[in-house]
Amino acid sequence: MAFEHETGKASIIRWERNMKSTISPYGTLINSFMQGQLSAVQFEAEYLKLFEYDNTDFSEKEYKILNTLFWAVEDFCAEPTLRDEGDLDENQLLEAANVASEALKSLEAKGTFTIQVKPDVEISSDELEKRLSHLIEKQLEKVIPPVLEKVFSKKLEDFLSNQALLNQVDLKNSGVSL
Repeated sequence: MAFEHETGKASIIRWERNMKSTISPYGTLINSFMQGQLSAVQFEAEYLKLFEYDNTDFSEKEYKILNTLFWAVEDFCAEPTLRDEGDLDENQLLEAANVASEALKSLEAKGTFTIQVKPDVEISSDELEKRLSHLIEKQLEKVIPPVLEKVFSKKLEDFLSNQALLNQVDLKNSGVSL
């Protein structure tokens, strides 16, 4: 979790979950290619190496974006005379990288919560903490109940089933017929 805040007069306060760190190497590589710091051939080699040896447990959406770009990189052919139908040239690979970059940014934005504060308003650390606590609490209220219900409903079911069996055993041991 990352937290950004300028002291004194605040303009934007951000809270981010750690998803950014799992896709960060890809974002850096894609941006380097899009900014012309890497050629298409260099991007191809680096992306294939990164994706092939990455053991990260990506979310389904992250994996879909990265895997789609992987197949675009696989379809890239730098030499025009060797290019077959369905192969991508440098511009098409750049477009695929741009699409992946925008999709990854969209996922990152979904993991970011922003509190907007008027530019010239002084905000104390206590007030900032209070606002962030409220924001996080509201987000947790949406997430925790379904998780707890799923986990504990099965445990409660098992407990009640075991309790019923114990009651039957107690009745048998007391001489009462069932």
